[in-house]
Amino acid sequence: MYLAVGLAAQAGADSLSDLDAAWQRYNATRDSDDAVARVEAARAVLELGSTALPARDRRRPILLLNYAEALNAAGRPREARKIAKQALKLAESMHGRLALEIVDYWMTLGDVQGSLESAHFQGLAYRHALRLVGEHKGTNSIDYADRALYAGYRLYHDNGSAKARRWLKAAQSVYSSSLDEGDPRFATTALLLGRLEYQLGKVSSAARHLETGLTAAISGGAELSGVEIELRSALVELLERQGKSSEATEHCVAIGRLSSGGEIDELPLLYEARPAYSSEMANTIARVRVDVEFTVDPSGFVRDPRVVDFVHFTTDVAHNRVRVAVASSWMEDPDIEAVKSAALEAITRFRFAPKFADGHPVATAGVTHRFDFSIDGLRFERYR
Repeated sequence: MYLAVGLAAQAGADSLSDLDAAWQRYNATRDSDDAVARVEAARAVLELGSTALPARDRRRPILLLNYAEALNAAGRPREARKIAKQALKLAESMHGRLALEIVDYWMTLGDVQGSLESAHFQGLAYRHALRLVGEHKGTNSIDYADRALYAGYRLYHDNGSAKARRWLKAAQSVYSSSLDEGDPRFATTALLLGRLEYQLGKVSSAARHLETGLTAAISGGAELSGVEIELRSALVELLERQGKSSEATEHCVAIGRLSSGGEIDELPLLYEARPAYSSEMANTIARVRVDVEFTVDPSGFVRDPRVVDFVHFTTDVAHNRVRVAVASSWMEDPDIEAVKSAALEAITRFRFAPKFADGHPVATAGVTHRFDFSIDGLRFERYR
């Protein structure tokens, strides 16, 4: 979020002209990927503003807020928190603690707390902001719903916090009565709620939210195809984990259709099954990397998988040594055979979005996937 500010209010003043030029340079960095340049530009504006603007000028806290946002975007949240608190304190002294103008300061502080992985303080900051919006605009206003959606998204995205549910439900309630079904905010809220409910183990509720969002995304047309893919992908995972592969096929094929014609050649992987890995293997196996080749059929199922390559690392517990055996020296070791079987069993439960040709789903041969087994757990590396 950004607060617009006109910095050249007093035309002809050299200091303010310099400040306005610095602001234009900062504005050019806000949406770029160069976080360092954004921090430097925001700091330059702040330093110029500290001398060019009167002490009680209401633009001063805005410059602090911009600097805090830049620091947070650059991965410097501890510095950002200090500056964000200074900005909030200064803005409250100018506008009053209950003014609507304070909302963005609380929201930015919430963002920073989220970057610090403090879900509790992140939630408190958003609650302050939403309370002010509710008092000024009403809890049934679109403004309130938009802030609630943002707060819910950040709480879920930053910390996976269940507290996000409260704000997402509030946003959904307002959107349901105020927006057309094809509005992207309606579908996005349903997607986030579906993911969160599933995370909380509420499978039936998750499915309802995802289906509601999917209906909205479809009604939104091509503009919402990205959200539709995300909703269908979430439904594939939910259905596969329930053993409902046939019901998931509809979504696999639809995602393939929506993804066809894009620049990415790799088939979208929609569901990964975790291979069974026995801890008893740790005494003889430090790591095994298994490469599997297979065909993805027109419904997104894996067919005819086979192991095509591997690297086998063994460990000598007594001498604390690791030995590497490549494919050419792989013997018929029972533990290695167990890993091979685990990889082949798991890959048969993967689901992909099929490739399309001439408007129809087709089989794709020669697709590959890498499994990386280790004594520290199981890692996946996806590659073509």
